[in-house]
Order: sequence, then structure tokens, then C-alpha cells
Amino acid sequence: MTYWSSIWDGMKDIEFGREPYQWRFYDILLNGYDFRNKRIVEIGCGTGINSIFMGLRGAKITLVDQTREALGIAKKTLDKLSLDAELLCGNAFEFDLRGFDLAHSEGVIEHFLEKERQEIVNIHARAVKRGGKVLIIVPNMRSAPYRLGKYIAERIGTWKWGGEYPYSVSELKQRMEKA
Repeated sequence: MTYWSSIWDGMKDIEFGREPYQWRFYDILLNGYDFRNKRIVEIGCGTGINSIFMGLRGAKITLVDQTREALGIAKKTLDKLSLDAELLCGNAFEFDLRGFDLAHSEGVIEHFLEKERQEIVNIHARAVKRGGKVLIIVPNMRSAPYRLGKYIAERIGTWKWGGEYPYSVSELKQRMEKA
């Protein structure tokens, strides 16, 4: 079992019945976006819950994750809500994702370094058609609460999110412009 498989396997009993608080941020960031009949892809979907709520608003969703365990959590929620989605199991670098109206991820791209750091942003940008949107949510390296929380969790042994290399606003902007 891989590291990420074990993380998601430990969350297999999670159940979603209402919108998570993070959805409010998506709603604000996407500024009243009309999801009806839009093709949405979530790269590194984990539980897929934000895409699932987009699906409840009429989006056609594709969920990509490298672990079957994460996709299993998403599938359970999809079934409970009677939603369909395309589920792709594998590394995002393996797929040729194109033609989407929105590509998004949360808590994904900060796990990459070097050349892959730019390539994962490029994957998001290539996935959307002309006029499409890309939404990438990452930890901000200048956020004192994030840095302090991560530091404490690492010191007491409760940090479970692997190696994270947060972005500055300028780095993310530069990488998005390059993509």
C-alpha cells in the first residue's frame, strides 16, 4: 500500500451529507459560476467532495487520483447522491486531460518539486479549453497559521499530508502565467 493509499484508506468511512465549509471558498472564488452542463476535472481529487457539489449543480465531473482508496471514497458519495462521474485512477502526468470548462485542485500541487512543480500547473492549464477556468488552491508559504500548525503537527507526529512545499503568491502567479 502506498503512502497516499494508506491516508485515504484511513478515511474510508467518511460520509458527506452537507456542503463542507470549504465550499463557501469555492463559491466565492468562482463568483457565481454556472456549473450546468460544464465539464469539470479535479486533479488529485481525494474525496472529490468539491467536484461532487459541482455535480449537484449540474456539472459533468471527472475525478483523477492516483489511489483507488480515494476514488472509492468519492464513488461512495457519488452513489449516495445518485451522481455519475468519470473516475480515472493513476498519476495525473499519465493522462491527456483536455477540453474541460474548469480544472481544479486543492492541496495537490504543493507536493511537487523541481520540474514537476511547473508541469503539474501545466497539466491544469492544458486541461481547459479556450475560455476555461483553472482554480488551484494551495497553502501560502507566508501564512503564519499554516506554518505554525504544520510545524506543531510535524513535531508532535500528527502531520499526515506528506512533504508539502507551499507557494508564495508570486510563485503561483508566475507558474500560472508560464502555463
